[in-house]
Amino acid sequence: MLRTDSVAPRQAVRSRIWLLASAALLAAGPAARAQTTAQPSSQPAAETSSVEEIVVTARRREEHLKDVPAAITAFSAGQLQSLNITGTKALTQITPGLNFTQSVYSPQPTIRGVGSRGVNAGEESEVPVYIDGVYQSFLPATDLQFNDVQRIEVLKGPQGALLGRNAMGGAINIITKDPTSTPHADASVSYGSYNQVIAKGYVSGGTDVVAASLAAVVNRDDGYIHDIVNGKEYGHTDDVSVRGKLVFHPTSH
Repeated sequence: MLRTDSVAPRQAVRSRIWLLASAALLAAGPAARAQTTAQPSSQPAAETSSVEEIVVTARRREEHLKDVPAAITAFSAGQLQSLNITGTKALTQITPGLNFTQSVYSPQPTIRGVGSRGVNAGEESEVPVYIDGVYQSFLPATDLQFNDVQRIEVLKGPQGALLGRNAMGGAINIITKDPTSTPHADASVSYGSYNQVIAKGYVSGGTDVVAASLAAVVNRDDGYIHDIVNGKEYGHTDDVSVRGKLVFHPTSH
């Protein structure tokens, strides 16, 4: 009986030792893992994410987009390319409030419902297009294919104080690339519905003192209106645009 009673306390002591050892191991595990994961956090991250800042000229001077007290939607050349925006009409896909309708004669842009409904050749748009600050005076000029674009700014609301006439609904400001002394050439051709062919070309080059660029776009299609009486097609497009740019950097010599 005495021998049986002495075994039970020894077994109880061993059980307590195993329990204490297991608890110590469990407590040490998270601490070791915490030390392992904490080491990388003591070093600064090598890479940080950044957001591209767009500089606009909506108020006739260069400003960061976030500092301009006006409703502006702006896109850089890289953003337009990644979104596959190839012309002013395609801007409606990424610009809230901008809309294009097509009349028999020309496109009719509106911003926030304000725009022109003219169908005559001499009428002008209430949402005009400016290319490098130059006013495009007639409606068909609002339908442009982008080629050498550096930045697009869509200004919403009346802009007559800064841009002048006919900007009651807003304006589309197109800023093209400046030519560089490094030779550069670019060309593309696309094909679409109604046998539409759009060909674009751009070339730039020069010296440190003077540089020039030349951009050209050809846009043609067969039209989408079929006359069942005479069998002819109407509403076709046959546009050719050429634009040149010259930059001169005078020196002291």
